[in-house]
Amino acid sequence: MGDSRETKALRILKDKIKGTNAKIERERYLRDCKTGKSVRDKFGSRRRIDFVIIENNFGKCYEVTGPETDKTKQMAKEKEIRKKGGICIKPKGSKELIEVSMSQIMCII
Repeated sequence: MGDSRETKALRILKDKIKGTNAKIERERYLRDCKTGKSVRDKFGSRRRIDFVIIENNFGKCYEVTGPETDKTKQMAKEKEIRKKGGICIKPKGSKELIEVSMSQIMCII
């Protein structure tokens, strides 16, 4: 079920950036912008973002979910990691760090 939602979300995001220079990254960990290391919460867990649209050296994050799923704890975890400096991602195959927004919930039925 989750893969199907992510497939739909990817299609929606691709349509959203059509005709722009933006690119989509999938499954990226939040990292410290200075060290490049992934940042962990108080339990030692990392936060992996479902999708990031990168445009003009800034990323907009999306968390894909279904209508019945409560993401309150996951968003609290993201806020904690961001407070510890985890506000960047590293695009796949790159050493560059890109600052990103707080995740926006994307509900897919």
